[in-house]
Amino acid sequence: MALGINVKQLAQGAIEKSQLIDPSIFGWESPSQDKRDDTPSAEVEVPSVSDIDAVDRSTELADNLVANDSLESEPTSIEMLPTVAAQPVEMSQQQREAATKAYWNSFADCARSEFHGRWPEIQYANCQLLDYLIHRQQGHEQVLKSLKQLETQGVDARLLDHSAIVFAWHKSGEELFAQAVNLLTNGPRAQLTGPFAQSWQSAATQHRMEEKLVRKKHRVTAGYLNHTYEALAPFVPAFP
Repeated sequence: MALGINVKQLAQGAIEKSQLIDPSIFGWESPSQDKRDDTPSAEVEVPSVSDIDAVDRSTELADNLVANDSLESEPTSIEMLPTVAAQPVEMSQQQREAATKAYWNSFADCARSEFHGRWPEIQYANCQLLDYLIHRQQGHEQVLKSLKQLETQGVDARLLDHSAIVFAWHKSGEELFAQAVNLLTNGPRAQLTGPFAQSWQSAATQHRMEEKLVRKKHRVTAGYLNHTYEALAPFVPAFP
């Protein structure tokens, strides 16, 4: 709410009018329809091969998340998070524990900031769909930038594995919203309700469903860290 204006309600109206995005993707109900499941409608066209790269990447990420969902499972190797080559440094157990705690705090802070800052603080009534899409794209970009800068030396391997999954999810989110911005600013008007828009809706729904798996794995990882490093607890999750 900014200056008495319900920004979220205005943005929802803009999204519904654009017909580019199904409001149910964001957990809303359209005034003209009943609440629906997260699963994309069977009536959505299957996009062409050139349009479904984001969906393919999303499906692969979901498979990795499911395979790595058990606390007892071995960490999954996902080489999505860039690392800087460095000479091995001898570290004591105490130093490793401190490095793990510091990494978690910074990691959770940037993830929490994106999660709670998804609605832009627009100080005027003309809330446009494009403003929202750009804001979401920038939110994902900021998380990626922050994760790249974190020091990984001595950090618990299971935490780094989870961080790589989160990085991959935000990377696909940045690409997803960049594609939506491109559709609104550069694509022919007819494509706003055509197969390109339908393809984007399908990919966005898949991305939101994957977030549930990411958040579940996040809570499992926090539980593991609280159990393993009791003296440094709590490791507070970024998501509810």
